Amino acid sequence: MTGGRAGRDRPGAGVSGGPARADDIRVQQAREHQRAAEAARVVAASHLATRDALVRNLYAEGAWSYAQLARALGLTPELIAKIIRPQRR
Repeated sequence: MTGGRAGRDRPGAGVSGGPARADDIRVQQAREHQRAAEAARVVAASHLATRDALVRNLYAEGAWSYAQLARALGLTPELIAKIIRPQRR
């Protein structure tokens, strides 16, 4: 082992070459950020589902075109089309 790389190639070795430690504060921070990111994905999915339902309802009333909805909502007509007529697999 030469040049300060001692232990770095070992599974479980930490950045400093020592064993990885579950009590490292960075591990806890990364875990917290992972949980927050997952919670944000769940909230975002709920918002998108609500948006999609509202867009479908607006279009179904017959007073809105794809282009009008796109302009009003700040979306593209292509996204409006995907919302109103989703691909079924």
